[in-house]
Amino acid sequence: MPSPQEKSPRIGAVRARAAALWWRLNDAAATLYVGAASLIGFEALALVLGFTTAWPIFIPAAVGLLGVIYVCRRWLKVALRGLHRQRR
Repeated sequence: MPSPQEKSPRIGAVRARAAALWWRLNDAAATLYVGAASLIGFEALALVLGFTTAWPIFIPAAVGLLGVIYVCRRWLKVALRGLHRQRR
């Protein structure tokens, strides 16, 4: 008896793509957490994550915002330096 994947090879392709997407999202989430921890420090990140009992819905948004700020920090520094040099 043929397996379900042999009957429909598209199911295997969909599963592979879903797994690849899941790993990419996992990598992005890990990058945001490490970026947030690098920006505010690991002790402060532990404090932020400790507030999960007070307002759990805000934790992903707060960590994501801190991570985005960390990623954009270099770009902002370069942009501000360019503006500062143009003023001189």
